[in-house]
Order: sequence, then C-alpha cells, then structure tokens
Amino acid sequence: MSNEVAFGPLLRTLRLAADLTLEQLAERSGVSHRAISDMERGVSQGPQARTVQAIADALDLDSEHHSALTSAARAGRRRSQPAPMPRTDEPYEAGKTALTGSTAPAQKGAMPTPTIPAESPSPAVPAQLPADLAVFTGRRDEVAELVDGLASAEDATSPRISVITGMAGIGKTTLAVHCAHLLAARWPDGQLYVNLRGFDPTGATPAEEALRGFLDALGVPPSQVPDGVDAQAALYRSLLAGKRVLVLLDNARDTGTVRPLLPGSAGSLVIVTSRNQLPGLVATHGGHPIPLDLPDHDDAREVLARRIGTVRVAAEPTAVDDIIERCARLPLALAIVAARAATNRAFPLAAIADELYRAGGLTAFTGPEVAVDARAVFSWSYAALSFAAARLFRLLALHPSTSAAVEAVASLAGAPVEQVRPLLAELTGAHLVTEPLPGRYGFHDLLRAYAAELSATMAEADRQAALGRLFDHYLHSAYGADRRISPTRPTINLPVAAPEVMVRQFPNDATAVAWFTAERPALLAAVDAAVSAGIDAAAWRLAWTLEQFLERWGHWADWTAVLRTAVRAARRLDDPYALAQAHRGLGLAALITGVGDEAFPHLVEALTLFEQVGDLVGQAIAQRTLAFGHAQQGRLDLALRHAELALGLYQAAGDASGEGLALNLVASCRMLLGEHVSALPIVEQAITILDKAGNQRGVAAAWDTLGSVRQALAQPEPAVAAYRRAAELREQVGDRYQQAQTLVRLGRVQVSAGDRVAARDTWGAARALLTDIQHPDAQSVGDLLATLS
Repeated sequence: MSNEVAFGPLLRTLRLAADLTLEQLAERSGVSHRAISDMERGVSQGPQARTVQAIADALDLDSEHHSALTSAARAGRRRSQPAPMPRTDEPYEAGKTALTGSTAPAQKGAMPTPTIPAESPSPAVPAQLPADLAVFTGRRDEVAELVDGLASAEDATSPRISVITGMAGIGKTTLAVHCAHLLAARWPDGQLYVNLRGFDPTGATPAEEALRGFLDALGVPPSQVPDGVDAQAALYRSLLAGKRVLVLLDNARDTGTVRPLLPGSAGSLVIVTSRNQLPGLVATHGGHPIPLDLPDHDDAREVLARRIGTVRVAAEPTAVDDIIERCARLPLALAIVAARAATNRAFPLAAIADELYRAGGLTAFTGPEVAVDARAVFSWSYAALSFAAARLFRLLALHPSTSAAVEAVASLAGAPVEQVRPLLAELTGAHLVTEPLPGRYGFHDLLRAYAAELSATMAEADRQAALGRLFDHYLHSAYGADRRISPTRPTINLPVAAPEVMVRQFPNDATAVAWFTAERPALLAAVDAAVSAGIDAAAWRLAWTLEQFLERWGHWADWTAVLRTAVRAARRLDDPYALAQAHRGLGLAALITGVGDEAFPHLVEALTLFEQVGDLVGQAIAQRTLAFGHAQQGRLDLALRHAELALGLYQAAGDASGEGLALNLVASCRMLLGEHVSALPIVEQAITILDKAGNQRGVAAAWDTLGSVRQALAQPEPAVAAYRRAAELREQVGDRYQQAQTLVRLGRVQVSAGDRVAARDTWGAARALLTDIQHPDAQSVGDLLATLS
C-alpha cells in the first residue's frame, strides 16, 4: 500500500493535467458533477470499475495512468476510513509544471507523468459558512449580481473577489452568507469563513489568528503550522492552489487585513464585507464592488412580512408604512422592531408604530445584545474614525437639510475646503456619510439621529459658533447670488462674515441660478433652523435674499413660508425695518399668488414701518405694490394714485431704476383707464430710464406694457414686436412666469391678426413654461390652445 496513491488526489491531478473543469469531465464521462466532486474530496474513495473506466476514457489516459487510477480506486474500496491529504507547499500550475514536479516542459501531445505520493488521508473539506437566514428576502438585484458574477469564478485567471460594502446595519453579512450558500455547491473543495471583527470594540481578528483557523480547517496539524503571518499565508495559498474553495471574509476593516487571506491562484472565490469601501482591494486585486443601499419600501415591507407574518402585515398596512418610515428602511432597525412585534403577538402594529414615534431617535432600536443595538453598532464605526473626522461627523448633524455642499460643510467645520475633503472621504469611505451627488453630503436618517446625540454633548459655545458660520455661509453666498440675478434691487446691510466662512462667488447669472436651484432645500431649511437657534438676524436677512429667486422661478409656496418665518424673527428682534421688509414681501407674494385680499394689511403695515424708519425707497416699493394690488382688483383710480406717489418717492430718493418702474406702472394704470395715447410716451420714457439704469427685468416689464398699449391702440404689428422683445428679455433674466404671461398676451394679438399658426406655437411655449414650474395657469393656457384646434 505504501506505493499507492489516494484515488481523490490522483483524480484531481489527472483532471488538472488534462486542463478540464469538473463540469467538463462530467460532460465527457457521463458521470455526474457531484459524484466526481465527491471522489476528489475523498467522500467517495473507491468508485466502481465501470465508473473509473468512463473517467479514464474521458481523460484519454495512457496505460500507465489508467493503471494507476484503477489501482487507486481498488485500494480505496478496500479502505474504510478516510484521512487527510498530505500537505504540498507548491501550487500546481496546469501547462507550466509537470506532474512529476520537474520544471522541464512536457512534450506536445503527451500526458505528463505525475509523482505518485505516498498513500495518506483524504483532504479535509471545510464547511464553515454560518447558517443562512431563514427569513431572508429581497435584495434580488444584488443577489443576481453576486451569484451570476461569481458563479463563473472557476473560469477566471485569478481568484474572483466580490466586495460588499455599506453602512452599519444595512445587511451586508446577511446578503453575503445567503449568496455563499447559493454558490457553495459549485465550490466543492469547501467553504471558509472568518469574522474579521473590523469594527468590534474588543479589537479586530489578527491575520495570524484567521490564518491558523483556516489552516486548521484545511487539515493542517498544529505542529506543522509555521510561525509568522507570511509563512502561514504562503502555506494557505499552496493548499488552495488548484482547488475551488469559497472564502467569506466578513466585516473587514481595510485592505491590509484582507490581503493575507486571499488565495493566490485561480479557481477559488472570495466574498468580502466591510463598512469601508476598500478601494485598495478593488484597485490592486480586481475586487468587484457591490455597494448596498437601503432596500426600497416594498422590500422593507417584505422583510417585516417574512418575520412577523403576511397576515399581520396585511391587516395593518398604515401601521406597517409608519414602522418602515420610522426605521428609515434600515434592515437592522426593521429586524429589531420585527423581533419586538414577533415576541409580543398581542401588540397591535399601530401601537408599536406609535411607540417608535414617541421614543424618537435611536431609543427604540435597541436589543438584548449589542449586535442588535443600532446605537452600539453605529458606535463601532464612529470609534474607528480619526479625531478630525469624528468632529466633522458631529458637526454635520447641525446641518438642517438632507444634504450639504462641501462649502457649507467647510464653513461648519471652520476649515478650508481642501482640509475638509479628505475628512469627508473618510466618512463616506466608512459609510457613515453618503454622497448622493458629487460634492454633496448627507446622512441616513438613523445615522443622523446618532450624530445628533453626539453633537448634543458638544459645548454650547462650539455649537453656536458652528451654526453661526453655517448661516454666514448661506447668507453671504445667497446675497451674492441675488445681486447677480437682481443687480438693481435695493440693498440691505449684512454683518461681516466670520473669517473661517466659505462664501461662494458667482461669475454670472447662470452660476447664481444654478446655485440657488441646487441649494434651495438647504436655504429654506436654514431659515427655519436660524429661528430655532435664536439667530433671528440671519433668519430674516436670508429670507430677504431668497425672494427674487423664489418669485421668479415660481416657488411661491416657499416664498410665502420663508417670509412668515422672517416676520417671527423680526418681531422677536423688535426690528421695525426687518419687519417692514417681511410684510412688504408677504404683501407682494399674496398678490402674485392670487390672494389679493390678504395683501393689503401686509402692505399698509410695511408702509407704516418704512415711514417710521425714514426709508424712502421702502415706502416707494410699498406704494408701488399697493398700486399693483388695487389695479388687480379693478380700483384703477386708486392704483394710479399710489403709482404716482411711488414715482415721487423714488425721485426724491434719487433712485433711477425705481423711477423707471414707477413710470411703467403709471403708464399701465393710464392704459387700463382708457388713456392709451397718454400712456404711450410714459412707457417709452420708462424703457429709456430702465435701460440706462441697467434694470433688464424692469425693461422687460416696460416692453410688455408697451405691447399692451400698442394692442389697445389697434396696432398689431408694433404690439407683436413689443411682446416678442419682452418675452426675449424675460427669458434672459429667468423670469419664467412673467415670460409665460407675455406669451399669452402675444398669442391673443396673433389670433386677432388672423395668424392662428403662430398663436398655437406661442401658447404652446407658454404652457410648457407653466407646466415646468408646476403653475396651475398651465391648464387655462391649454384651454386657449384647444380653441385653435
């Protein structure tokens, strides 16, 4: 028996020498894939003669190797107890190293002669995978990507590596274990698993400990395990050479902890999970990243149904939706709540949802062990951060919106952008912060709650200083953007920004509009947050800077909301000028949004307050807005009176731009009163003054008035020309609502002139504009279009 080789190792050696996979040998021989796998692993050591013959024929063995294989099978049938395969320190490389161990090249067409090792126990076949989760559900796309992507690993030229990353509690390990079980049958040489405890407060698993565990599972006696990580890793790679083993490395902290545990040759596959992104593993080892996001609402519902029963979930759909919302779809949170519901079957789900609402924050997401305590799980990632990144994580909780641009983050931190970017990279790499868009950063809801708990422990002076810098960033940046889109608008005084504040600069109108558009949610939230923090001066000024953008781009509900907040701030400050500005804005917003009756109390209050502080321009604006309101409600004589009062106030203040606006309003009122001829020179004078003052928005309004005057004078061609000019200018300044109104008037002139084709195009453009800003007038323009069909 001493010269006999174990059947399994010999069969594997001969198969690899023939450069065949298990599937290929099974197809050629007619012997099942599983049977051949069992033979090679030593599960079946002595197959019947006819099976051996079929395999020998499929391998096209010469007489010597055929005899060796037959003898090994016969010996295997005589043996009753299998034992481990002898260690080999060198991997077999098909086509490079002859089976004899010689480095001389094999002759073409000849089967290399294998070295027949002494008979020894069959190899150990590890099966270390943790149990699959019985209630696993969802993640269909990720499962498909993992299973389909890894199932072909045996055909790769190097070990196939998949890297599952995501925030704490998102279900990385659950997904990895589930997919590993689906794939296990295709890797019959075993499955290795280790929890690397990369973020465990007790410390990570040392590489030497992980390697010793793997070597032990592979049947290496403790006495034969070499000292040192490098030597152990070399032995580990040698043992996996030529084998197909699935290796699951769970909870890795960085690439360095994973590298010694990677197989060195093709055939095996590796699944790694980590809260960090592990870019080194992707870049240097060809790892395929699979970032996990939150499950969608339907998958979250299915998670609850699998854990507490479909009947119970179907019976209380509203409560289930509330639970999912409070859990923010985080699988860990859903599992914790589901466990509470499952162990308290008499509890209505509505009661559990209410409990979550009343508890708030992370209090409700605790379990009997730290592994199912959301706060504890998050803390492990937080503890791994550098000091500066941990500070930034706490500060980010002070930001009031769902995401923040890097300049806002830098202002919070009181540091230059170039210093903050690496810290944000550390936070996103640890999946504690997300980057939903390039350069914008935010939190998962429960991580925000955790960060808020940490920020609450900061010194109040530090918190207030950080908030002050944040509001300075938004206020001064928004003021600069407003000056770009409304350069002739009267100014307000701003306090000097703190030196650490990052203030955005805008080279042109387009960049200002783009910034306003991107930052609108954050700017609106900042107004409310400033009031909540008691920083009222910033609140009303920030509301003022947003007015022109919100009005002209059709965000009227937001416009009204921020001005109401500004009123609260101004009253608390007892600042009549701030209160006058807020009432003036609310009055105009009411007129624009069609609730004119609400406008007059605000406008009268604003006029009184501007008179109190001696602000002539403020009084003029209030008078002009009152004129607009009276004209809107058909009180034309009163409207003309207020317009003329506004004109006098602007002239007294030396405000040329305001004078042009008031003249345009006077002309409009005279036209509505039927004084078309007298209105014409007034509006032409307004165009000249406004153009000289550089108020392009005012010029556009005056051209629109000129179109109306020409239309009233039955001069269709000049009317069309004036309206076209007004529409062009309004498009240039981004005044989309007023551009649409001009186009509606232009279309009416075209219809009157018999040009229905042109009118159809004009009204179609108007409807598109109103639809884009979600304005209800789009429907009425659609009705106009219908009259042309």
